[in-house]
Amino acid sequence: MGRYTRDSLIRGGKSLSTNQSAVNVRRAIARGDVDTRIVVCGRFRRLDHIAHDYLGDASLWWVIAAASGIGWGLQVPEGTRLVVPVSKEQLGGLI
Repeated sequence: MGRYTRDSLIRGGKSLSTNQSAVNVRRAIARGDVDTRIVVCGRFRRLDHIAHDYLGDASLWWVIAAASGIGWGLQVPEGTRLVVPVSKEQLGGLI
């Protein structure tokens, strides 16, 4: 049994915002299933701010981290080029 199996935040036993979900996001982007745009991180901006602005949901910061290949930190240096999905709807079953 995995450590996330009983977590009430994970819908239907899916690995929401976990390592496997990050892999799924990267693969979908590589296949062209998810349209993306490049956003340059500004000063004092965090991934959750950017997720809120572009995806309408700050909790999707991990999707931007996964798509951008930058790890799991909320804060990134100013000038970092981020890969941001164009819409939350295209993420479908990935999140």
